[in-house]
Amino acid sequence: MRRGQRCLTRPGDKVGRSVIGREYRALVDVAVILVGAGAGAVASILTAYATYRLTARQDQRKWRAELAEKYALLTADQPRAAQALARQFAVGVLIMERGDAALREKVFIAPYTRMRAGRAEDNEIVLPTPKASGHHFAISADGETAYVEDLGSANGTWLNNSQVHGRTPLRAGDLIRVDDSCHVEFQPLTSSASSA
Repeated sequence: MRRGQRCLTRPGDKVGRSVIGREYRALVDVAVILVGAGAGAVASILTAYATYRLTARQDQRKWRAELAEKYALLTADQPRAAQALARQFAVGVLIMERGDAALREKVFIAPYTRMRAGRAEDNEIVLPTPKASGHHFAISADGETAYVEDLGSANGTWLNNSQVHGRTPLRAGDLIRVDDSCHVEFQPLTSSASSA
């Protein structure tokens, strides 16, 4: 201490300690309040995020179900309208050649749907070859990837010269064959399907 200054409290004086103690407690109280407010804000943000994610998932499930239902209804009565709907949201496209490159047909694969291919007229994709079974193979899709699956056909379904066993993912340029006169090429329309 310098000369001329007066000390209001002496070392060991209880008044000095109580002032410091009150200041310390006030700082601790402020810190507790700030930590509590921060924790409350974080909890609010996490709750809002979780609510948003759950709502988004529910909306997405509802949209998938509605799209699949609308596609199924249109396929039965209005195949052209079903393909117009599929074209808007397509995961991929099947390009069918029937012996001659001039006889090409495109079939768009809507997400969350399943189409059958075969000789029978009740298929979404009718294969005009006598070697095709009535219900030969199925094409299905999730949100990003299309799949081919043999339906127990007599002659089998071939994907790039390998016989299909089970649900098999399709990649860009894959060829699905029933016989030499009829093959179907797959081309993805989403970026993730082309890199799969």
